[in-house]
Parts: sequence; structure tokens; C-alpha cells
Amino acid sequence: MNLQKKEFNKGYDKVAFYSVMGEYFAEKKYRDEMPYLINNEEKEWRLFYYGDTLAGFYGHEEKKGQTCVSGVYVLSAFRHSEVCAVMVKDMIFSFSSIRMTTSNPRLITHLRKNGFRELSRRGCYLTMECANTGHGPEQSGGQYAATFINLAEGYPRSIPEKTERLTPPQSQEQKETEWISTT
Repeated sequence: MNLQKKEFNKGYDKVAFYSVMGEYFAEKKYRDEMPYLINNEEKEWRLFYYGDTLAGFYGHEEKKGQTCVSGVYVLSAFRHSEVCAVMVKDMIFSFSSIRMTTSNPRLITHLRKNGFRELSRRGCYLTMECANTGHGPEQSGGQYAATFINLAEGYPRSIPEKTERLTPPQSQEQKETEWISTT
């Protein structure tokens, strides 16, 4: 699956962000699915696109030396695809210590497959954590410097003049994947 990622990092353009994300914060159907979806000044966002179509997203912020991930969402048209798996791999590759609380069974399955462990349970919600020794930004040279990243196998249709190749940890599922960061 050919996915691209757009990052909204500290100081991002709120108008551009809410032009894409506003409906997820405002419309009842999404608020019913994600009652705890919030944004704040410290939160940064990663949006995943299939072509020009938003396929999924998540927010993250640093708290007490950990990256707290929240607002993980895959749009209904992409729920039976690899979008969730790609987003979890992105988290693991990008952050050295991750914590999140979720009640989504598919997300929990992907988290467990990728080494997350259960810390606590409250009702149907699990708090899970993963310490990525050897996978986080300290070992890979920091977070991505670019806005868009191609997460597909192979190369994008047109490679910009300036590219930086990032090599994620290799897994059995993802042997030939190359991540291309475009500037």
C-alpha cells in the first residue's frame, strides 16, 4: 500500500491542520467514535494519505520522557488494509518510548504484535507501553526532517531532487520497504 505521511509539528499552521482535521473534531459521528479526541498546544499530528485521500492519523506529545500517542484513527474505507500496521510501525520507528490508552481491539492486536505490553486496564480501556531500544529517534538520527514521507515499497512516482532515505527496523512483513523523506 502506497501511503504518504504529513506531519504537523510544533508551531504548525492551524488553518491548514483544521482544514483537513476539523470534521473529526466537530462532527458527531466522529465524536461518537473518538470521544477523547482533543488537541492542545503541545500535541503534534501525523496524517497518513493514500493518494490524496486521508486514510488515518494520530497525535503525539512528550510527557515525562515518554511519547504519549492518542487520537489513533483509521478511516472506515481503510480499516481492512495495512494502514493501522503502517501507523504502528511509524510510531515504533519514530519514538524511543511510547505509551497509549485505547479500547480498539484491532489497534491492541497490532500493538501486541509489535512488542507493546499492557500496563493497566480500566473498563474496556488498556494502557500499553513500548520501549524501543535501538529503534527510536536517538538511534536513527532524530525524527524526520521533512513534511511528507513515502511509506510504500519502492519509490514514489517522481522523486524530488532532495531526498533522504530512512531505513526502518526490518521485520519479516516489511523486508523490502524503503522510506523516502522528501524535502
